[in-house]
Amino acid sequence: MRVLLLNAASRGGAPRSIATWANALAGAGVEVAVAGPSGAWRDRLEPAVAEPPLGRDLEPATAFGGRLDALTLGNTVRLARLIRSWRPDVLHSFQYGAHLLARSLAESFGIGWVHTILGPLSPGQAFEGGPYLAVSGAFAADAARVGATDVRIVPARLDSRAFSPGPEPLVPTVAYISRLDGRLVAQSEWVCEALTEVSAQTGAPCLVAGDGEGLEALRRRFPRLVFLGHVPKI
Repeated sequence: MRVLLLNAASRGGAPRSIATWANALAGAGVEVAVAGPSGAWRDRLEPAVAEPPLGRDLEPATAFGGRLDALTLGNTVRLARLIRSWRPDVLHSFQYGAHLLARSLAESFGIGWVHTILGPLSPGQAFEGGPYLAVSGAFAADAARVGATDVRIVPARLDSRAFSPGPEPLVPTVAYISRLDGRLVAQSEWVCEALTEVSAQTGAPCLVAGDGEGLEALRRRFPRLVFLGHVPKI
């Protein structure tokens, strides 16, 4: 099985999530490659993901230059060339525009495709048919409301050891995990207000794991909370 993951340039945790997904597939014995713009997230890929000839075949994909989230003629040509040279069995997309690109080309080449929904939908996004994966029931319900008929939930699994100060903390630790950018900043403010109350009333350590443009402002506004920034392999 050969799986080609499509990663657009984006902020927050999406590229890191895609790197985690690629590493997990490679660890399970799947032949996997990632196409997308160059960036720091590539350092998180395990060697099995980037071994030759994958690295050589993926070189043209750096020309996507962050425009993979748009269905353009140039991106269509680049991805078609990559499909012909590497011959994947499945295209796996994560951003909405990349989903449109993957779906159209997968159907043209007669190969499989799947799209994973990592977060809340943006206005104007519409889905039909499937298969789709969603990392939470809420995201699956969002997709179903805008036309998806085949959405399967693959819950995100968190390693609680990343948050505990010891093997058996005396006081339960509450952790909030989120990107701290875009529309999620307002949501994070609401959650941080609630966590501040929880911490004041119970003494429970309350941690916030996540990075983004809103991190420093939230850190200043909620001094009672511990902001961890980016937590690798969360």
